[in-house]
Amino acid sequence: MKPLSLLIRGKGIPVVFIHGFPLSSQTWQFQESLTSQYTLITPDLPGMGDAPYEGTFTIESLAGSLADALKSNGFERAIVFGHSMGGYIALAFASKYPLMVAGLGLVASHPYADSSEAKSGRRQMIERIQKDKSWFVADVMTQKLWAPDTLRNNSKLVESVKVIMRQAKDEAVINCQEAMAARSDRSFNLVKLKVPVGLFFGKHDVSINEQMQKDIAAMNPNTSLTIFDGAGHMPMMEQPEAFTAAVEHFLSQF
Repeated sequence: MKPLSLLIRGKGIPVVFIHGFPLSSQTWQFQESLTSQYTLITPDLPGMGDAPYEGTFTIESLAGSLADALKSNGFERAIVFGHSMGGYIALAFASKYPLMVAGLGLVASHPYADSSEAKSGRRQMIERIQKDKSWFVADVMTQKLWAPDTLRNNSKLVESVKVIMRQAKDEAVINCQEAMAARSDRSFNLVKLKVPVGLFFGKHDVSINEQMQKDIAAMNPNTSLTIFDGAGHMPMMEQPEAFTAAVEHFLSQF
C-alpha cells in the first residue's frame, strides 16, 4: 500500500483530519481558518476525492499508509482527527503508532466493531454495487448523514456532498464496506489511551445516539465531549462555526 497523498497547508502544530465514507477531504472545507495557527493535513483516502484506487486496503493498512505519508513529509507526531470511518482509521493509527499521536479527535465516530446487523447491511450494499454500480450510495447515505433541519433548510449543502460521494470509485466504495466490516473493536485501545481525546457529535446522529455518545466519553478520563444541537452525522459541515470553535478549544491545550 502506497503512502496517502496529503494536502498540507498552514503553520504550527500538525493536525490531521481524516474524512469518512464515501467522502473526501472536502468535508473539512469549513475548517480552513485553522491554518492560521496549525499545520492542517487532510488526505483523500484511496479511490475518493482526487486519490486513485491502487489496490485493496484495510482499516489497519490505511493507518500504516497515513504513518508513512506523515513521516515522508517530516511529521513525527500529530493530533489526529477522524470522521466516521476516518475515526476508525484514527483509532487504528493510535493503536499501531502511539508515539506519533499527541491527541485524538473522534468526529461522529466510535470504537466498536460492526454488529452482525451492520455487517449484513454492508454485504447488501456490496451486492447492489456489483449489480448496479455505486450511484445509489449517495442517496442512501444522505438519509443517514444529516439532521432533519439540515435536510429541510440546507439543500445546497446536502446536494454538494452528494456530488462528493458520487466521485468515489465503485471499487473503493466496496473496499470501504469490506474494511469496515472486518475492523477490530478498539474500545480497549480508547480506554488505555494516555493522550487527550476529543469527542464531537451531532445531537441528531442516527448512527450514534446520545446514550452511546456519553458511554464513549465515559471510557477514558482524558476525554472531552461536545454535542452540537443542530447537527447529525456531519457536525463539521452542519455547524461549521461551532465545530471549528470546539476544535480550537480542544487544540488550545497542546
